[in-house]
Amino acid sequence: EVTIIAERTSSMPQLAVTFIIMMAYLAMVFTMMRRMTGQGGGKGWGDARQKVLESQKSGSSTAVASKFEDIAGVDSAKLAVKEVVEMLKAPERYATLGARVPRGVLLVGPPGSG
Repeated sequence: EVTIIAERTSSMPQLAVTFIIMMAYLAMVFTMMRRMTGQGGGKGWGDARQKVLESQKSGSSTAVASKFEDIAGVDSAKLAVKEVVEMLKAPERYATLGARVPRGVLLVGPPGSG
């Protein structure tokens, strides 16, 4: 006859390691999701929106020092944006001709091109 003695080992350390790995994974996914939506505090659209909101609250307006001559790019696209800017600067001039003043401009393209 063979005597078998079984020892009960605790599975607590193994469960703790599994739990820590799962929490680290979830924290990483959560951080990436926040950054993609601009709420993470990293460099991105969230910071730009915050700066605009802060300047609006304080009442200070930052004048843009760059001009259309300083900007490189497709000349036809620059011309179209120039026309919209002129229309925004003097809407009454275009209203007499029956044109509607646009509320905004949608720029489309890869990052850094607009």
